[in-house]
Formats: sequence, C-alpha cells, structure tokens
Amino acid sequence: MHKPDTFASSKDGGNIIYKIKVELYDGPIPESFIKKCKEAPYRVIELRGSHTLQDLHDMIFKAFNRFEQHQYEFQFGGENPMDEKAVCYGLKMLLEGFDDGHEIKDAETTPMIAVDLKVGDTFFYWFDFGDNWMHKCELLSIEESKKDKQRYPKIVERSGPSPAQYYDDID
Repeated sequence: MHKPDTFASSKDGGNIIYKIKVELYDGPIPESFIKKCKEAPYRVIELRGSHTLQDLHDMIFKAFNRFEQHQYEFQFGGENPMDEKAVCYGLKMLLEGFDDGHEIKDAETTPMIAVDLKVGDTFFYWFDFGDNWMHKCELLSIEESKKDKQRYPKIVERSGPSPAQYYDDID
C-alpha cells in the first residue's frame, strides 16, 4: 500500500484529490444481513491523483473490514459489472499465463489521474473472484488540495455495517 503522503506535484496528480463513493453492490450476503440494512453499505474514500488503483483497492479492503487478500479488478467504462466493453485493471503479474479473453491492465502502476475519470462517472470494483464481491464506485468530486499537510488516502465517511468477508451459514 502506498504510504500516506503530505506532498506531491501537480504534474503527477499529487495536488488533485479524488473523492469516491464505494457502495456494496452484490456478494454472498445472507438474508439476515440484508434485512438489518436500510440501504447498501457504502464508504467514501479520498486519495490523490498520484495514488494508484492498488492504493484504492487497499483502502476499500480496509474500509469494508476485510482481512484476507484475494484477486481484484477495477472495471471502467462498462454499463454494468462484467461488461465486455469495460477497461479492466488488476494484479497483472498474477494473471500472466491466464487468458479469459480480455486484457487486464496493471492496477499496481496505474495512478488515478491516468484513468481519466470525470465527476459523476461510475465504475465497478470486483473483489475475490470466488465469492464475487462487487462494488459500484462513483466519483463524487475532483478538487485541488488546499491543505498540504493532509494525509491521503483516507476514509472520510462510512454508512452501514460491513458484511463479514466469509459466512459459515448463508441463510
């Protein structure tokens, strides 16, 4: 994970702050959990344009109280999850030799600023290819950093409980 920083230049997107809402969209969620939630749990994360998609993954992982790492993928430009028109970013080195027909770009080296998002754009984050946790992400704002001493990335809002990463009994 990228260590929180206190400075960066405008050329690499370091003075630009992205605010992203990450909402739980689908996954192996028991009926009992769904009944106690009035709306889908979400988290709001802020990070610099110079932070990578790997950094965003790390913050989502932390924000939803996950404890065991798994493969993940960001899907940009699709209408829905798993849209074949989406541009996908993941852990490229883990996918070497695996070809399911779509190209995976490297999330570990791609900074947020390189994805070319606009306010209001949505994209999907798929975590754990076995359990299929899917999240819908929305870019809420892009702003210039006003306080050089702010530490990023960070979770700035939480709504609803985090579902357990694994359930022994699924209702």
